[in-house]
Amino acid sequence: MQCPTCGATNPDGSRFCKACGAVCGQQPPSNFSGNNPPQGGFAQQGGYPPQGGFPQQGGFPQQGGFPPQGGYPQPGAYGNPYGTAPTIPDYTVLAVLEILFCCLPLGVVGLIYSINANSDKGAGRFDEAMKKAKAAKTVLIVGAVGTVILLVFYVLIMVLGGMAEGM
Repeated sequence: MQCPTCGATNPDGSRFCKACGAVCGQQPPSNFSGNNPPQGGFAQQGGYPPQGGFPQQGGFPQQGGFPPQGGYPQPGAYGNPYGTAPTIPDYTVLAVLEILFCCLPLGVVGLIYSINANSDKGAGRFDEAMKKAKAAKTVLIVGAVGTVILLVFYVLIMVLGGMAEGM
């Protein structure tokens, strides 16, 4: 069987030509002129044979629109029992200041609690975040008060030591 478009020989019973892909056993389309004009109004690309034997492609039908969506739910509609996010204090800055100026070990513990409280707040676990924020506050207060008490004792020892030296 010979292809009516390109003249290539194909096995009997073939539906498509192995050389050009045209449908075998049918006449070329009526708009086929033999010089294979480029399709779709685009200029022929260099180095590629023209695509002849196929009818001109038309446009696609207009797609229908999608129905309008209901929009986003109101804030707090995702199961937050508080409605909106409760105010959970952030003690990160105080913890860093305590690390730098007061008590390093308790400042680090307070920083860890504060970071975990912020993480829980971001994940929506507000009860756990509140507990960790209170723990951070407690640890930071203990560290600051402990530092003040130690400084008072240090000053007393220096003053008393200076007085004993003068006698």
